[in-house]
Amino acid sequence: MPGIVGITASELLRNTFTKITVNRMVVHLSNKAKAEIAYNNDWGKEKFGYVYYDSAFVVDTGSGRWLMAQSESYDGYLSEYFCGDIVAIPIDVAVLDDEQLSVFAKNMLSSNDYFVHSLIYAMSNGQISFNHDGDFKYHATAALGACSRKYIVQEAKRGEGHAFSSTLVPVIDQPALYDANFVDFLCEKFLQILAWCK
Repeated sequence: MPGIVGITASELLRNTFTKITVNRMVVHLSNKAKAEIAYNNDWGKEKFGYVYYDSAFVVDTGSGRWLMAQSESYDGYLSEYFCGDIVAIPIDVAVLDDEQLSVFAKNMLSSNDYFVHSLIYAMSNGQISFNHDGDFKYHATAALGACSRKYIVQEAKRGEGHAFSSTLVPVIDQPALYDANFVDFLCEKFLQILAWCK
């Protein structure tokens, strides 16, 4: 019996981001931008999780300019549970040169704590979500909603009786997989959201 054909959540976000930003202006950062995504204080011992961004793109939707980026790596507490996100931040300042734009990009991406500026993020179990208190909470709910479920070709399956000892989060035997056509759907919806938000 042939296996289920689909793309992972990480591939979904990477392909979507690539399609949106193709032929767009690249913004190079002098140093990686770092944002906090997880925190725990266990008997006075603080633990942090971080996401890193290496570069960004300028996307003009016709109604406004946006700084868009995709996370490159994760580190620290709970970082193994995340595998990607797509950030969108409005460019509301008059940028005079590439250096100023680079500084602006790093500062804004570093403020993306808990994916507050992200259109979407992906978990290592294949599930996708967004920050329900973030910049796009209403627009993402309206744009994605239940209709995105039709693109799931394989649900995430939890392991029987197994969990990570440090967090008690169940081990995933098989991650969620998505129809490759979901990429086009997300591209269209995300560009609509950016147009609405300007």
